[in-house]
Amino acid sequence: MSTRIIWLTAVLLIGFIVCGTSRAQDENGNYFANGGFEDGVIDPWYVYGGAAAEVVDELVGAAVAEDPVEGDLCLHVTVPEANPNWWEIGLVPSGAVFEQGKKYTVSAFLKSKEGTFQVDFKPQKSADPWTGYGQETFTITDEWGHSEK
Repeated sequence: MSTRIIWLTAVLLIGFIVCGTSRAQDENGNYFANGGFEDGVIDPWYVYGGAAAEVVDELVGAAVAEDPVEGDLCLHVTVPEANPNWWEIGLVPSGAVFEQGKKYTVSAFLKSKEGTFQVDFKPQKSADPWTGYGQETFTITDEWGHSEK
């Protein structure tokens, strides 16, 4: 079984919940609470589908040794094996509410431990009928890159 590991800072969305209460941007411009993981914990984010996540201050074992690209911390996500169905593994911020007619930008700094890896950004409702609001696939490498949708 091959293991894929990626480090993330800022916001990575594969899917998210459209429920709860609305919130304004924080002092760093993040719409989601703890968007840069600088609180030292993953909350209020969560992973599903067998992925594991932890907040780290160094990228141990990376092919290209680098510190987190922004801030002091980043999110380290381990995906146990590639899955043909992108929706079965994800990272989600809790409590997102979006207003109709407003434009939102989703961006993240992404890096894989080694090699290349595909990541989908897809804002969507996390309940039937699973309404999606655009999807974009990014290829990440073992060097920090910035993805934005």
